[in-house]
Amino acid sequence: MNMEEYIFQIDVPMEEVIEVKKGQNKLVSRVRIPGYALIRMDLTDDSWRVVQETNGVTGFVGNGRNPVALTFDEAVKMLTPTIEKEVAHEAIAAGKPVKSGAPQIAVEFEVGETVTLTTEPWVGLPATISQVDAVNQRLTVLMTLVGQETPVDLSFGQVKKMD
Repeated sequence: MNMEEYIFQIDVPMEEVIEVKKGQNKLVSRVRIPGYALIRMDLTDDSWRVVQETNGVTGFVGNGRNPVALTFDEAVKMLTPTIEKEVAHEAIAAGKPVKSGAPQIAVEFEVGETVTLTTEPWVGLPATISQVDAVNQRLTVLMTLVGQETPVDLSFGQVKKMD
């Protein structure tokens, strides 16, 4: 659309996370800020119109005709995982060692959530999650035993979410 002089870069900030489902770890890439794309551009009436009329674009952050620019620090914070991934790929291609930052771990369990125990001797008993250790895939749950709430340490695979 001949906007190369005004629109320089379009990014959808992504992040890699480890999702734990049914006891299995899976590395997935997901959008950091669903529904948003970052655009580096010189704002003119023509460049604004081109972006605004692009399929799927509903508007800019700000009030209508006056988009709000991100600060440098905000842009860096949003794009850092993407930049780190690109730098790591370039280093690997050049044969250099790469210091890998561990991806975040996305967990399907939350503190305060009620789960059902799936291992003996407590099969079917309800418990409330009091602590989640995503790195070690462990939960501390509170279950009622002999009339008292008792903390029990379990793995993710020993409980299931209640429907």
